Amino acid sequence: MLNGDGYGCFDNSGPLLAINANSPNRRLAGEFIASLLTEELQSSPELIAMPVHYKAGDENARLSYENFLDAGFEPTEGFGLEANIAMFEEMAAKLNSVGCGDRIIQNFLRDELASYFDGGQTAWQCAENLQARLTMYLNE
Repeated sequence: MLNGDGYGCFDNSGPLLAINANSPNRRLAGEFIASLLTEELQSSPELIAMPVHYKAGDENARLSYENFLDAGFEPTEGFGLEANIAMFEEMAAKLNSVGCGDRIIQNFLRDELASYFDGGQTAWQCAENLQARLTMYLNE
């Protein structure tokens, strides 16, 4: 995605969490998502993706840099810890699009598109089938 100056940044770093508008437990779901965004949980070493909490992101960058040094790598000029943190902060400031990779939706697409490209259905049938499957899945 491009921002006003012709540049942009795209992130597809992990699962996207959302609350279905029809959920009977929207408040609890919101509290759960909020708890996942705390500095404590975002700083967990078990977190696979880059944290979205700024302080946790700095800590993650520091730990990654220490692991880099512990592994015997030598930092090059201009690529130390502070430069690494600054680079991620700059990228985060430009972030204007987030990708969502839902495995179930990807499977729907794969199945329907395979049938379309094999000649088993028309583009219109493919679109109708996808719409029906996605509507049912997203309303569950």
